[in-house]
Amino acid sequence: MIKRLSRSELQDKLERFEKLGVIDLGPPEAYDKVHITGAQSIPAPELRRRVEAILPDHGAQIVLYNAPSTEALWQAALTLQQLGYYSIFIYPGGLKDWQEASLPTGTNVFPYPGMLNPAYPLTTEPDAA
Repeated sequence: MIKRLSRSELQDKLERFEKLGVIDLGPPEAYDKVHITGAQSIPAPELRRRVEAILPDHGAQIVLYNAPSTEALWQAALTLQQLGYYSIFIYPGGLKDWQEASLPTGTNVFPYPGMLNPAYPLTTEPDAA
């Protein structure tokens, strides 16, 4: 079964802590910058090869988002269906829709010292008193 999922339906599933695998199909660089909180990154071209390792339970609900196109989103869902997954949802609104509603996002980008606030420099010297 492949179904479309609205933002409110996804939010509801996440808030109810349903057994849910959320997969960001976009490039890893984009995922690292921002993604739906709790999502896993599996770029669309790698889905067939990597999904079993990340989501071994074929009965788990899986939500796909951020494919390069709507066609690629549906193709990814069909790939999962061929692999034996049977509770597949697509979230066509994707990250943009999620962010427009100011819903929780995560990032894997951490600042290096040059990116930190200069008002709070890193130092190993004790404060001058």
